[in-house]
Amino acid sequence: MDRDGVTKFVFNKNRICSDISKLLHEIEWYYTRDGKIACARKIFQYLERYECKCFMDSHNKFKTTVINKLHDLYNIDGLREAKTWYRRIFGERMPLEKVLYQSP
Repeated sequence: MDRDGVTKFVFNKNRICSDISKLLHEIEWYYTRDGKIACARKIFQYLERYECKCFMDSHNKFKTTVINKLHDLYNIDGLREAKTWYRRIFGERMPLEKVLYQSP
């Protein structure tokens, strides 16, 4: 990794973490469910990007957290759109069960 946080892969870890952090803080400004869902859309649209997928592939704990959050949004909150987000990000159907973190 060089000093800018760019690995030999194709992503800038510092930028991705900063962008996700900003989006997570933005969600706190919304009080309505619809506002929070709109902000969640922005987060998951951001995670659809190729460099974010590479980042998640190399950071298993973060990937597991994203998978489990999508699972919760679908099964607990009843947000059907979460299945679509899952398929767009991971290229497969959402599993029925939550994923337990497994170290690589």
